[in-house]
Amino acid sequence: MAGICQGFGLVLSKVGLKHYDAALTALGISQDTVFDGAVFQLPVSVSISFAATTIRAYIGLVGFFLALVIFNKDGLEQLRHAVSDRKAMWCVLASTIFGPFIGVSASLLATQFTSAGIAQTLFALTPILIIAPAAILFHQKVTLREVIGAIVSVGGVCLFFV
Repeated sequence: MAGICQGFGLVLSKVGLKHYDAALTALGISQDTVFDGAVFQLPVSVSISFAATTIRAYIGLVGFFLALVIFNKDGLEQLRHAVSDRKAMWCVLASTIFGPFIGVSASLLATQFTSAGIAQTLFALTPILIIAPAAILFHQKVTLREVIGAIVSVGGVCLFFV
């Protein structure tokens, strides 16, 4: 189900990016425009994916709170308790920056400049890229079976999309 939703979301994001680009073009803003005074001098074509991620994050936050209230009667109290744990909040902040913000923005950037199939194939590299951090951070022993499984997994996705 996660794979289906992720694929569906990626295709919808690609459509949304095209509409976002068309709206900027209608305003007379080209993809090569760089706004003065910005912290990072990025052309609009690159910043579109970050803006789209921000919009998705706001909608996701609203959805998160609705689900929290609808499906869990003590959800808000549990959230208040969780937020009081400073160490956990620093981990959540770091994982949010690297996952949903930079990761999703980079995936939308890849989707913006290539086909959804090719972008999804690149995203399938995650099983291979996660092996080293898991071994270093969590001292997990990496077995040959896991490495072969990651390679077969990515190879299968490549065959499916190419």
